[in-house]
Amino acid sequence: MKDFRHDVWTAFGELLREVRTQRGLTQNALADDLLPFWPGSSQSALAKMERGERHVGIDHFVALVWLLRVPPDRLLPSLIEPDDAAGNVAVLREELDRLADERDRLQEQYDRLQYRILSLDLEDQQPTVVLPEGAHRHGKH
Repeated sequence: MKDFRHDVWTAFGELLREVRTQRGLTQNALADDLLPFWPGSSQSALAKMERGERHVGIDHFVALVWLLRVPPDRLLPSLIEPDDAAGNVAVLREELDRLADERDRLQEQYDRLQYRILSLDLEDQQPTVVLPEGAHRHGKH
């Protein structure tokens, strides 16, 4: 039996490579674009992701979605083989509902991140730090 986690990360890597190449980006270019979100990102780290050897957290996933300008589900692998679909309609519908909820949640995160980035005043030359939602300055509420 194949390892489910290995299959998921391998499929994710293939989808990531496919989208990256469709966008005309090299691994080096995408790794450079990832640096603000993921200090220490490199071409070799991206190559490992594309081979399914390096896993990403949700924050890096959202950054990839934003940088590649794709809906979150574009990088999510299908979990059930098409040949199994006829016998698993109920399972497929449950999974579809779950993925739709996850897509909506990720889209909301994506929209919030995009809004926060766009709302930064780039004219102001003072260094700016964007605090996570719900964070407060010490002594301020």
